[in-house]
Amino acid sequence: ATRAARIELGSTASVKDSVRDVGWEHMLETTWGDVRYAARTLRRSPGFTTVAVLSLALGIGANTAIFNLINTLMLRSLPVSHPEQLVQLLSRYPGEPRLSSFSWRHYEHFRDHNRSFSDLVAVSRARFQVTGEGVEPETIDGEYVAGNFFTSLGVRPALGRVVDAQDDRLESATAASAVVSWSYWTNRLHADPAIIGTAIIVNGAPATIIGVAPQEFFGLQVGMRPSVWLPAAM
Repeated sequence: ATRAARIELGSTASVKDSVRDVGWEHMLETTWGDVRYAARTLRRSPGFTTVAVLSLALGIGANTAIFNLINTLMLRSLPVSHPEQLVQLLSRYPGEPRLSSFSWRHYEHFRDHNRSFSDLVAVSRARFQVTGEGVEPETIDGEYVAGNFFTSLGVRPALGRVVDAQDDRLESATAASAVVSWSYWTNRLHADPAIIGTAIIVNGAPATIIGVAPQEFFGLQVGMRPSVWLPAAM
């Protein structure tokens, strides 16, 4: 039996070598030998070493930039309560691209007859000409929002208050209200906590700043960063 095992498996020394080769000590020794050999080779060829290091740096940098872009545009969650529950309504005529634009009359009809969702909000992107005392005139991105926009999304202001249903009424005395973004507040309004209650001119109409949005809130579309939100009634 011993002779048959030796014939099948080989000599005792070769079996010991085979067992030793699969151990972690041998793998560590082999890896360390490869590292030392690679280091000697790189020292002997500085030109090749420079090209290799630069290639790795460019590759890692490019992959990091691509991941950051994808993370920002596709993977990042919206900074609202329960973002996984948000649904965007779309309209489409046969043979035409999908659209997410509705008239205000349609929005009111859907909102008043809604039986499927906990709430229905409306938002419309716009460009605003903003000026005022101590405010440098400029054109900024902004949005008109329904009165339930912030409360339905669970967005709490960092300062002051947000637009509510009372503001979003044509006859309301507070319809000309504005909520500014955190970045606009810090970069253009100098992070002044006394800014609440002051007036700015938006597209030629006066509006009172009633609140500052939280720092993490950038709206409902990743990549878009409105600076001012106004009630739709305005």
